[in-house]
Amino acid sequence: MLGHLQDDLGYRLVAAGVNLVSYWGLTETGAVLNSKRDFTKDKGWNWLRCEGLAAQYVVAEPRGGDTYELVVLDGYPPKIMSNRDDGSYATKDLFVRHPTERTWYKYIGRLDDTLTQTLGEKTNPVPIELAIVSS
Repeated sequence: MLGHLQDDLGYRLVAAGVNLVSYWGLTETGAVLNSKRDFTKDKGWNWLRCEGLAAQYVVAEPRGGDTYELVVLDGYPPKIMSNRDDGSYATKDLFVRHPTERTWYKYIGRLDDTLTQTLGEKTNPVPIELAIVSS
């Protein structure tokens, strides 16, 4: 993922006529979710859909409240790595589920937002990312 586009900017682009599509995936799993849709009826560019082949291999594991971590199960053809004994790949990416569409998710962050520098100093990259995205 190159970056997380802020909702307000995305909605402004869509309102201006941009047919915005979001994709989510990892090097380890390939592309998994996207927001392809009928642009004339559906403005939900930031609701990533789990459809087609991926729907058979993606599990949303609860992480508290309405937050889920997506796990890609063993057997998904583009998946090249596993980090669990059962062959699945826990992404460490966090999502909320759409209130009515059970296979739609919105990306909200990661389980491991803390970076450890070579000298052992801990850094939270979120404020830095927000500053970059807003510029």
